[in-house]
Amino acid sequence: MKPPATPDKMWVPPVQDKIPSKKISVSPAMGKEMISALTTLTLAQCVDIALTNSPSTQEAWIDARKAEAELKQSQSEWYPKVKGYLNTNLQKQDLNYKTGKIVNDYSYYGPALSVTYLLFDFGGRDSRVRKAVETLRMSNFLFNQAIQDLILEVEVAYYSLYTAQKEVQMGKENVRDAQKILYITKRKYETGLIPSVDVHKTRARYEEELYDLAHAEGSEKTSKADLAKVLGLPADMEFEITMPSDDVMIDMAKEEVAKLIEEGLTNRSDISALKANVIAKEAAVKAADSSLWPSISAEVSASRNDYNYYHSATTELNDDNKFTGFVGLTWDIFDGFYNRNVKRAAERDLEIAKQQLIKTELKTSADIWSAYYDFKASGSKRKHSRAFLNEAQTAFGMVVKGYEAGLEDILDLLTAQRDLSDARSMKIRAEIDWFVSLAKLIHRAGGLSTQKDIDKKVLGAR
Repeated sequence: MKPPATPDKMWVPPVQDKIPSKKISVSPAMGKEMISALTTLTLAQCVDIALTNSPSTQEAWIDARKAEAELKQSQSEWYPKVKGYLNTNLQKQDLNYKTGKIVNDYSYYGPALSVTYLLFDFGGRDSRVRKAVETLRMSNFLFNQAIQDLILEVEVAYYSLYTAQKEVQMGKENVRDAQKILYITKRKYETGLIPSVDVHKTRARYEEELYDLAHAEGSEKTSKADLAKVLGLPADMEFEITMPSDDVMIDMAKEEVAKLIEEGLTNRSDISALKANVIAKEAAVKAADSSLWPSISAEVSASRNDYNYYHSATTELNDDNKFTGFVGLTWDIFDGFYNRNVKRAAERDLEIAKQQLIKTELKTSADIWSAYYDFKASGSKRKHSRAFLNEAQTAFGMVVKGYEAGLEDILDLLTAQRDLSDARSMKIRAEIDWFVSLAKLIHRAGGLSTQKDIDKKVLGAR
């Protein structure tokens, strides 16, 4: 194999180096038939589908099972090691001297069995097992964190699709409003009450709203494909979602944030995983330290050999039975400072793990405060956007009537229509910001730490 010949052309692997193509099934675990049987998907159902199909949680689950196998591998040191052997040998030896011929042909075969057990190694064995236990614990917490991350990802994708669908609905309303004022200006132009430029202005606004509607419809398809990807479904699968209620209102006092931070430091799975990692690194230091000291082992072995000697026509048979047992001490007195540097590296790993934990705990506190202020701000924006929409709708209706009566000009009409369009868009954005900020606040506080929490706190759950 050679590197690319030039820096401006792609490397083409030789035929013998090409990886054989192997088709991997991407069919979702929750199949199309089950999903198509549902009329619309609620947020809780989307979470269920994602947890069933998502490769990210499957990967974390497999990693936890791998850690379990490594734990059992380390626990094998608690048991004696038994080895069996089968020996066989054939020797032919013909010596021809001037004085005569000597024949020394023989063969032997037989089984052997040895049992070895580590009696004492200054805590190294127990430390290796403890490290594996904490590594499994860390993998389990990371699996929980993968579930929480996936739930947040589903929520964001779900509300993004909800936003896209609301924007399509808003686009249709804006088109109807633009069509309405275009009709009014045409009628007034035909009666000679306004110049033709007013008609061109309203027609331009109408075409602009049609453009925005087409863009919104494209964004809806993209958002649906993004949600399908998060759910582990093919992008072309047809499904609908249930619109969340606009009446959901949740508030939180500033005094509750300190409690949220305390709960986050206790419940967040990523922090629990880092704590387990620190304990695992401490065990690794103890295991490395034990390598600096002697270990004591015991061994018992037994063997039997059957011998066959061949001297002319005479065959002599001899049996050889052997039993041995000993207790031995092994100590690497000098190894070029290898074991000592293994311990130093383990100590540095422990220091890094502790700093990672401290950094994450500090970040958690800041993240929760940031999420809280985002949530509070989104609540205020949600409230004001609704008031803005109500006023814009009222103003638009009044300006339309005033324009028809000749009391308002075309600029007032177009401005009122633009304000109404902006108010609709602002309300939609405020709604999605509020839902997503709430989901992020729950996520950053580690609120979904158990399956029961997931069932209770995911909006609209069972």
